[in-house]
Amino acid sequence: TQKYVFDSVLSIFGKDVAENIRILVTFADGQRPPVLEAINAAGVPCPKTKDGLPTHFKFNNSALFAQKGSSEEVSWRKGNKGGFDQIFWEMGAESMKSFVAALSFIQTKSLTLTKEVLRERKQLEISVENLQEQVKRGLAKLEGIKETREKLKEYEAEIGRNENFEFEVTVKKPVQEDISGSGNYITNCQQCHVTCHYPCTRANDAGLRNCPAMGSDGYCTQCPGKCYWNVHFNQKYKWEYKDVKEKKTIKEMKEKYDRARGEKMTVQKVIDKLKAEYKSLQADVVKLMEESSKCLNRLKEIALKTNPLSTPEYIDMLIEGEKSEGKPGWKQRVQSLRSMKEKAELTAKIEEGKKLLHHFEQR
Repeated sequence: TQKYVFDSVLSIFGKDVAENIRILVTFADGQRPPVLEAINAAGVPCPKTKDGLPTHFKFNNSALFAQKGSSEEVSWRKGNKGGFDQIFWEMGAESMKSFVAALSFIQTKSLTLTKEVLRERKQLEISVENLQEQVKRGLAKLEGIKETREKLKEYEAEIGRNENFEFEVTVKKPVQEDISGSGNYITNCQQCHVTCHYPCTRANDAGLRNCPAMGSDGYCTQCPGKCYWNVHFNQKYKWEYKDVKEKKTIKEMKEKYDRARGEKMTVQKVIDKLKAEYKSLQADVVKLMEESSKCLNRLKEIALKTNPLSTPEYIDMLIEGEKSEGKPGWKQRVQSLRSMKEKAELTAKIEEGKKLLHHFEQR
């Protein structure tokens, strides 16, 4: 839990802030605070002493809240030169002097890199979310092509006798899902017919220039066409892709490729064309993964810490916490956390360079 708290705070800063971090240890006596080892173990970035310990200042705030005691307690304190409260007060006063003196030697840092971290992280979150949907659609298309090829082989005899023989396959179709009652804004690309950012904080179309999906040059970083911001609009629907059962005939498929290639197609040529589409789509999905990987690597270069909610283990911890507490609405929160975990797992696979297409590579 403490590591989660540390990482949550540190994840918003750029790496150049690390040398300006100082540790203030409360409830500390005259000994070495055990928390220093925990800070080192957690990898909290900060300057170190010659002993390899985090640069720190000790305080014990009990002296600040000391209550007026009985006559016996007062007598005891006088006999013991003020007792522990005085010791802690003096220790805190010295630590405060040292801390204030140390501040004068710390070089101030611009928050420019921190702003860049926040901007790039937001773009990354949008990219990963859109990537997840695009990869899902890509894998579904691959499965659809594979299914079509298998059906062509399965019904080869029937198709040979009757070009109008129908077979059923599953395809992904874009549909408009109404969000008018959600209270959320959205950024849709009118040219690509995709949702680039949802939910968005920009209510007006004129403000979409500053939507997190837009790059510094004004072009969208999310839609396939990388279109300019002014062809994006805040609409009452978002684009979703649904599984739809569709009937096909070899005659229709041959006519489709006849028009595209300007040549007469045989059943084998249709199968060959499907194989070529399959390989091309594989390459497109790999490219999407590579683009996201570049963004992740860039974030590693400039961010002090990664966002803890990009780590599946942290999200598991939050899920278990919600389950054990069982507060009203916990089921909905767990559902949202599981969705976040799915995105985090996808991000982790991309970051590690794992091939999401392994299931399809031998087909």
